[in-house]
Amino acid sequence: RRHHDFVRRTVRLVRKLDPEKRPIHDSSGWIHLYTDLWSFHDYEQKVDRWSRILDNPEKYLDGRKNQPLLVAEYGGVGFDAGGP
Repeated sequence: RRHHDFVRRTVRLVRKLDPEKRPIHDSSGWIHLYTDLWSFHDYEQKVDRWSRILDNPEKYLDGRKNQPLLVAEYGGVGFDAGGP
């Protein structure tokens, strides 16, 4: 409960102090309480499963009210730069 109150107070303060009215991301990939951006984290390693998650991310959308959806963290992706 204290965490929820802290997030709400912080978002309200940032909204009040930001003259540019930029979007606020209240809590990346966790609980969303008062946010302009909706995000989730998923660390699926298998490409076929990851593709299915992206095609149907319903389990991450509970409570979403048309905010843009972001995959804020993911795993299983690498880049081989040909180093030693």
